[in-house]
Amino acid sequence: MPSWVGEEIPVPHKVASEVGTIRRRVGELYGEGKKINGIAQTLSQEYPADPKTLERAISETYEQYEQGLPVPNDHLLTVEEWDDFIIVNSHLGTLVNRTLARLIGHLLSDEAGVSVGIQQDPYRIVFQAVGGVDANDVVKMVRRLSEIEVDEVAITASKRTGLFKRRLVHVARRFGAISKWTDFSSITLRQLAKSFEGTVIMDEAVRETLERDMDIPHTKEVLQAIARHEIQLKVVKTVAGEATPIARIGLERISRKTDLIPTEKLGQILVGSAKARILNEVKTIVCTNCWKYVEMKRVKDIPATMECPECGSKTLAALAVSDEDVRKILSKNGTHLSEREKNVLSRAEETAKLVNKYGRLAVYTLAGRRVTPEAAADILRKHRKPTNGFYEAIMEAEREALKERFW
Repeated sequence: MPSWVGEEIPVPHKVASEVGTIRRRVGELYGEGKKINGIAQTLSQEYPADPKTLERAISETYEQYEQGLPVPNDHLLTVEEWDDFIIVNSHLGTLVNRTLARLIGHLLSDEAGVSVGIQQDPYRIVFQAVGGVDANDVVKMVRRLSEIEVDEVAITASKRTGLFKRRLVHVARRFGAISKWTDFSSITLRQLAKSFEGTVIMDEAVRETLERDMDIPHTKEVLQAIARHEIQLKVVKTVAGEATPIARIGLERISRKTDLIPTEKLGQILVGSAKARILNEVKTIVCTNCWKYVEMKRVKDIPATMECPECGSKTLAALAVSDEDVRKILSKNGTHLSEREKNVLSRAEETAKLVNKYGRLAVYTLAGRRVTPEAAADILRKHRKPTNGFYEAIMEAEREALKERFW
């Protein structure tokens, strides 16, 4: 999905909306009974990307449809709660989401009388409010904004942000009102704003904030579309209050740029993301006893008891190559094999020993990125159940593999 970091290049409303269109298209194809690989194949004919890339890009979207949960798109904003966070999944772009976040946060803060933490990216807004505010309150605020003129509210809300303080300082320096070397770290936004209230400096800072850091025109269009019910709002409830797959990846991305999400809660998100990724990986299962059974299976579809349907053996390998490649190698009956093909067979024998000993859990471990059979064996000796600690161990093995690759 298109994404940029920081203030460098905002994702336009049109681009973010197209991502929502793709998610809606995935839903249409899912409704026709297509699996994720078939959906990716269809999308590759509509967008300039190969099926494998698209399959990775839509994995969380597909997972959310499989869970029977509403999926946000260009015609639907979803609102959900996770811990003390409220997530608005909105394909509106960087500036519209920032504008909407400021407007909602301003109204919530004034009405609930609580401090509201805000973060956003092109595809979602995250609010943190301790007590008294829930997803339904956010929906009510959005509906109220769709019924009023937001220009004045936007100006008032923008003046409360740290972003506005930076704009005000830059403008004041350009006007020569303050020295280039003045230290503003100990001065509050309220003190700074008060000193320039009613001046051309304040007017210019507000103008630049509205033009460069917010998008009032497109925000008004979105709010009008909500008022006309062209864009729907829906509160999403999940089992055990977990974040939805799409919200989860958003929380993970936002956490890289801010300390809004505490470390221990971020750990929960990372483990959830790793688990979903691993279970959605596809491995080629090969019987190393009879060598007649070869099948590609999604990890989460692998049964608890693994055995070859041809000979009943439990020595099944889990490989990261396609079933077609494996069949080509096996068709040579061990003759005229390249080094790569010999390595594939050797890897099959190694992984089959792990699967024979540890069953499905071995496949989970081997589905980690660049996790070797040796690293998998270390993990499996220490973890016999797919607990959070088990997935954390896989994540650590992935990090070590990445270090070895570059160092």
